[in-house]
Amino acid sequence: MSFRRKIKEKMRELENKTVVITGATKGIGKAVADRLQKSNTVIRVARHIEDDGVLNFACDVSDGEAVLELFDRIYAAHGHIDLLLNNVGEGLTGAVEFLDQKYLDEIVKVNLMSVVYCTKAALMHEKQPFKIVNMSSIASLGVQPFRTMYTTTKAAVSAFTVGMRQELYGSDVEVCAITMGDAVTDFGKHHHCNFTSSARYGDRLSRGEEYGEKRTARPVNPKDRRMPIDKAAKGICKVLSKKHFGKYTYFIGFKYKALYVVSRFFTMEGVSNIVRRIFE
Repeated sequence: MSFRRKIKEKMRELENKTVVITGATKGIGKAVADRLQKSNTVIRVARHIEDDGVLNFACDVSDGEAVLELFDRIYAAHGHIDLLLNNVGEGLTGAVEFLDQKYLDEIVKVNLMSVVYCTKAALMHEKQPFKIVNMSSIASLGVQPFRTMYTTTKAAVSAFTVGMRQELYGSDVEVCAITMGDAVTDFGKHHHCNFTSSARYGDRLSRGEEYGEKRTARPVNPKDRRMPIDKAAKGICKVLSKKHFGKYTYFIGFKYKALYVVSRFFTMEGVSNIVRRIFE
């Protein structure tokens, strides 16, 4: 069987499946939902969406009680899901010392607890085999200064994924994470930033700001190194189409796979030193 034919065979496995995607109205979530809806029932979940009670559900998935009600409604409408993609997430930039408590609480709830809540609710409802996929980030491999809360929550998502794989080992539920880096979306444009600084941090925070602006420059220019969103969505859908999840995480994009391989040769302290020097 040719390579192309093998890929097509894998993609056919997602035909006629029921897929729940959180954060599905913009960015990566929307791109994946648009790609899958051609041959699947895609249930889009977002905080701001016109709720029709069938394919579109409005919900703040950082609220545990709201998530339980959400899955009650989803299962009342569909009875079963084949795959849950925990995609919703947000960013936060700034020195932890100066970040408002509201944003510290919010990023933990949105990036981590939404994954926990949705996973728990799906497991409580689903009685048939299904899959859970959690979106992590390449940032979880090496914490960036002044993006500490974002990278911490994504590292926690990866750890949660490993834990759930262990808990569900031998069952009919499969779990994995998807780890990727920057894609051409408005993610960096909309997250909260606080560039308040002090003598304690010198000019490192402003250097971090300049680095971030280069990565998320608008309009997108030919030198933009981020992954095109269509390519990212294609890679994610390829993972979702796998018959079995043989790994705890799958990397999207060659350079991120390469970065992971390189990082395995360094201790956490070594990786931290490399990242820190970028901001010196």
